Amino acid sequence: MAQSRFADLAALARNRPSADTEPAVPRPRFNWTTRVLVPAAILGGFVVLFGATLYREMAPAVVVRAAPVVLKSVQGPLAGAVTGQAAGWIEADPYKSYVTALADGVVRELLVLEGEPVKAGQVVVRLVDDDARLAVERAEAKVREHEASLSATQAELAAAKTDWQNPVERKRAVDVSAAQLAEAQATLEQLAAEIAMDESKLENARSDYERRVGLHGSGSISDSEMIRFRTEYHSQKAKLEATRMRHAALKELIAKHQADLRAAREHMELRTEERRKLDRARASVLQEEALLNQAKTALAEAKLRLERMSICSPINGVVMSRLTEPGSKVVVISDNPGSARVLSLYDPQRLQVRVDVPLADAAKIGVGQQAHVIAEVLPDRTFNGTVTRVLHEANIQKNTLEVKVALSEPDPQLRPEMLARVRFLAKAESGSDRAGQRLFASETAFRGGGANPTAWVVRDFDGEHGIAAARAVKLGFIRANGWVDVLDGLQPGDLVVTRSPGELAEGKRVKVVRE
Repeated sequence: MAQSRFADLAALARNRPSADTEPAVPRPRFNWTTRVLVPAAILGGFVVLFGATLYREMAPAVVVRAAPVVLKSVQGPLAGAVTGQAAGWIEADPYKSYVTALADGVVRELLVLEGEPVKAGQVVVRLVDDDARLAVERAEAKVREHEASLSATQAELAAAKTDWQNPVERKRAVDVSAAQLAEAQATLEQLAAEIAMDESKLENARSDYERRVGLHGSGSISDSEMIRFRTEYHSQKAKLEATRMRHAALKELIAKHQADLRAAREHMELRTEERRKLDRARASVLQEEALLNQAKTALAEAKLRLERMSICSPINGVVMSRLTEPGSKVVVISDNPGSARVLSLYDPQRLQVRVDVPLADAAKIGVGQQAHVIAEVLPDRTFNGTVTRVLHEANIQKNTLEVKVALSEPDPQLRPEMLARVRFLAKAESGSDRAGQRLFASETAFRGGGANPTAWVVRDFDGEHGIAAARAVKLGFIRANGWVDVLDGLQPGDLVVTRSPGELAEGKRVKVVRE
């Protein structure tokens, strides 16, 4: 047994490799992850942490002003305490508005839908306007017709004024009558001279005739000569009578010319026909002007009706509901008050809550009282409100009184007819001997609007430096001398930043100047 073991050892010794040959088992591979990367990462982490700590301590701090949060006593009932609450509905403040047609017609198209915002003056509905356009064309033609008629009558008036200012025909008639009278008078004088001459000739003829009669009786002249002298005598006598008759007729003619001259002068003074023509022309111009004005008024009415075929929004708002559709007829004058309404609108910036307050709590509510409003659509937010109206008629069936609460900063997500709950807050009563402690902070410490702003609090304050940290707070309604009451988010003694040179960041190192 022992010999066999020695034989095995000898064989093993003979088969053992020499020192300069490679070993039969290979060396393990070098692991960079565990031997280099992990230690380096650990060392780097320590370096970064040390550097951040060093930078935090050595970095320049932002200089801010800060004031502590303090407790103060409030006289009377604690302002901001809930004195009552009730459910209600959101609605437009003070009421919703309607887009109403101002002319009868048939709806051609609706340009907006529910929920769309509209601007004042924006066209939201169009009516069928074919008839209105034809009416405008007719009215324009009528205006042109009366304008032409007015121009014609104005021309007649100008002519009548010219005739009145320059009575040429009247002057001519006076001149003609005067000339005729003068001519007749001259002729009359001439005839008078002729009569005198004819009388003289007649006397000579009579004398010759009488002398010839004696001579004829003695047979000195013949019968033929006697006949000739008698004829000349009677001829001269007839000529004198004719001239006298002409003289008498000319006198009558002169009287006529004198009457004509007087009439012409009177016509010149009165100018009745010219005055009538002038007055008639003026009346015609006034009549045509009136007709033209009526035509222009009809044209304006036709254009207004055409414009009213496009129905516009009267306010900036949001469409609540459509009250008509294409093809429907809108009627302005009707027993149905909604026959002309096409849309209902509301202003999203002016909302209120209609609250039914139990009569038992109605005495605690008055106009101007502050309230908190919580809408079901935004249950995590509280909106500030103010009581604007308390109706003077109670609902005997529900045993409630209706109250209107206006929202100060409504959210765009709030819609009319959404459910809401209103909490009415107590008002401070002067002269009350009741007192309470409330938490107050400077008004300049809060950023953001509403009842839930943000405040920057200085934590880890060592008397000079600290770290800025943002806090969401809830404010009450008490304001006095630059202080506002804090309902939640801060504690007495907290140091809040009231002024900073710029926007702060979470964890920013600040240097505090106390106020």
